[in-house]
Amino acid sequence: MRKVMIVDDESLVRIGLQSMIDWESHGYTIAGVFKNGEDALSAAKELHYDIVLTDIRMPGMSGLELVAQLQTVSPQSNVIILSSYNDFEYTRKAIQLGVKDYISKYELEPDELFRVLDSLAPVPQAEHAAEQLRSPTEQSLLLQEFQKLLLQTRSYDSKADTAADRSAANYPQLEAKLHQAGCRQARWIAIRPEERSSQIDRKLEEGDWRVLHVLLAEEFAQSSRLLLLGHDSNRMHGLFTISEHETDQTLLHQLSDKWQATCLDKLNLQTTIFWSEPFAAQPFQPEVMAINRKHATELEQISFYESDKSCFIVENEPAMHQFSHEQWIAHHQLIRKRLSFCQFLGLQEDLAASLETEQNIAPAEWLRLYHLAAGQIANYLLQECQLSSSEIAQYFNGIWPLPEYIAHCTSKQTLLERFVQITNSTEQFMRSGTHTALWIAKVKDYVDEHYASALRLEDAAAHVHLSVNYFSQKFRQETGEGFNDFLTKIRIQEAIKLLRSTSLSTEEIANRVGYMNTNYFIKVFKKVTGFTLKDFKAQAHRL
Repeated sequence: MRKVMIVDDESLVRIGLQSMIDWESHGYTIAGVFKNGEDALSAAKELHYDIVLTDIRMPGMSGLELVAQLQTVSPQSNVIILSSYNDFEYTRKAIQLGVKDYISKYELEPDELFRVLDSLAPVPQAEHAAEQLRSPTEQSLLLQEFQKLLLQTRSYDSKADTAADRSAANYPQLEAKLHQAGCRQARWIAIRPEERSSQIDRKLEEGDWRVLHVLLAEEFAQSSRLLLLGHDSNRMHGLFTISEHETDQTLLHQLSDKWQATCLDKLNLQTTIFWSEPFAAQPFQPEVMAINRKHATELEQISFYESDKSCFIVENEPAMHQFSHEQWIAHHQLIRKRLSFCQFLGLQEDLAASLETEQNIAPAEWLRLYHLAAGQIANYLLQECQLSSSEIAQYFNGIWPLPEYIAHCTSKQTLLERFVQITNSTEQFMRSGTHTALWIAKVKDYVDEHYASALRLEDAAAHVHLSVNYFSQKFRQETGEGFNDFLTKIRIQEAIKLLRSTSLSTEEIANRVGYMNTNYFIKVFKKVTGFTLKDFKAQAHRL
């Protein structure tokens, strides 16, 4: 791997270069990122970098000054200038200093960047040999231990873990780091990104986590008391070391506010931050880390009810309970009763009232209950209204499938708002008549296909999954005629077509339009048209 240094005073550029480009698949690794020339030069004295990507204009030491200094400190490094200034004078000076290329950082394309980097001369073998003799950097070893610790604390409750797996001997660098900081206590930090839109929650992809990790790494690097561990499925994790007993929580709130403002400003990402209570960091004990990670993440239960806050520092765990069997059955029966009468707004009000009064229930229980309610509404639309998933999705734009829309809500407020949106949309849909038009159309298509058979009202009702009485009532209400009258009209219309276009006998025509009794067919024909078959045939013949 060829080592790359990035030097730029703009954090968005540093973040973008690290997270948006797949360096390792092209044979490169980011070995150092700095926001000024002084820090970059100091690092170059300790470690060789194959490639240096540096801005030109930076506070303090400029990029051109850095390049000049690197000629003495690390003459084998290949330097590429990144700048937003299309200035010939800067280009000329950079070339005079031996810069290999000059690229606009705001027009930079990965393919073009790697084309340039791949064309650079490799570092002499002697340089590589010297580098290989060096032991892995402290930072790389720390990162490995951080990931191990993150996995260990996540799986600590598993019976598969052994005492050897939980041994402090697996974390020598981290233990030394905490000892070096004079750390006697620490707090576990869990940082949870929140949803970014009113649409169905999109889980952060790996690239999103890389961006967030790079941004927070820069924030954490500003204090020797902070260690960033990494992320699991939905949170970033870190440690806040305490040199002496921590009683004032003001600093924790200040840090939280700073990180939240940074994430919002640079990533347009809301975050909620959870701090565990202080725990003993010396001697280093992975088991203790695991317990306090659990404490920090369990504070999410409080955050569910206090969605107006974005930082939680609680010394005691909340006492949350599950629904009793009787409570769950009662809620389930309420949902079914409300939906049986199409009382969507009533269901919304009932569940909201329960949520407001029962705030000792674990948030996962409310999510389970609201997920059930949303699923029951979805089933009603699919089965009772005889709609396809694509038809519903077209009307319920952005919130279908309904259960998924509320599955990952992290606050009571969001859960209530999204269920209100579901029930209001369902109520409006039912009132609009759109669903009626759809199932009526399906009934008419069904009749067109089966009028020649012994078709009954019960068959049509079953086809659209409605009760016979409800179907009969709604069909007359929506079409202005009874189903049997509609079926008769269709059959006689088809009979007229056959009378006009064929020489079939009366019995054959009756059978073809669904009448097995010819005499009954003759009576119905006269009742509908006002003509006997003989008179109609004579008139049709004259026409």
